[in-house]
Amino acid sequence: AGYGTMLEEMNKTNFYKEIIALEPALSLKQILLEKGLIKSLKFQVKILGDGELNKALNIKASKFTQSAIKKIEAAGGRAEVI
Repeated sequence: AGYGTMLEEMNKTNFYKEIIALEPALSLKQILLEKGLIKSLKFQVKILGDGELNKALNIKASKFTQSAIKKIEAAGGRAEVI
């Protein structure tokens, strides 16, 4: 799936709402795999700093933009590169 297709699918499935409802420690690659949005854990996931975050989440991903790290930490969470 391409980037645009993945975002469309995430929006259709209320993916963002489900992530916020989860426990604070997230491995986004595992969640994306379970949702069928990626086919392998070999895919790299980069977290972008678009939008707002008002809940402390400890997010594990391949890469983060600087703005994403700032927003995650400002909300009391942690960005961990895996």
